[in-house]
Amino acid sequence: MAISFSQKMAKRFQHITTNAAAINEYIHETCLMIFDHAVESGDCRMVHSLYEAMPASFRREKMLDWFKEFSPIRYNKSTGKVGLLTEKMKGFVPFDREAAAETPWHVLADRDPEAKTFDFAEMVKMIQRMAKQIESKVEKGLVPEEDIPTAHALASRIAKLDVKRINPKPANEQAEEQAAA
Repeated sequence: MAISFSQKMAKRFQHITTNAAAINEYIHETCLMIFDHAVESGDCRMVHSLYEAMPASFRREKMLDWFKEFSPIRYNKSTGKVGLLTEKMKGFVPFDREAAAETPWHVLADRDPEAKTFDFAEMVKMIQRMAKQIESKVEKGLVPEEDIPTAHALASRIAKLDVKRINPKPANEQAEEQAAA
């Protein structure tokens, strides 16, 4: 009895949790299998399963970018639906098997790193810089005159923010405070 494409893909997805060095190539081969299947049948639903099988740390978004760059396959993360753009649709890209094979998905990930995420300390510093940035824009004449008073007020409020680390109290201390109130 022949194994179905879905079963073949399910087995491949199970393997996407092991060897980090080989996994990039394995994922690329899997992408190409889905790519070829979509060319033959118009079915590209396995992109969703591959996306879900990949750990977030494996730059799943870049794998989706790979499909966007070399095919009309599009994945809607909010709905989990995958489909093919038609030639008349905005953003349409025809299937380009040769370029897809030559450019592994992880090369795109290395070329276009994902947006940097900030840790909490960096976010606090960014907030502290905002007041200075607002005032600088006012000084350079980049704020419309009618918005200058609002810009000064906003910069003043931001500058006064005092961000302090809050250490949560143990549950027994919280209960004692609530009982005393």
